[in-house]
Amino acid sequence: MARIVLDTDVVSLPADLQAAKVWATITTGAERRGRPRPLNDSWSAACCIESELPLLTLNRRDFADFADHDGLVLLGG
Repeated sequence: MARIVLDTDVVSLPADLQAAKVWATITTGAERRGRPRPLNDSWSAACCIESELPLLTLNRRDFADFADHDGLVLLGG
């Protein structure tokens, strides 16, 4: 599991090799389903999936495909 850096105001998730592998898998899957996602959304989703952390967002629609097919847990909105 990735090392998570905690600050008083910010949680920073590393984009390491494991996150890159998750990113490649979920990006390819989204494209095959005809739902390519923006780079920033797919990286956010990949880092959360790899770190086993939920993603807090007010824009669930942009991440719903990752939640439905890749195990992303969504909070908020």
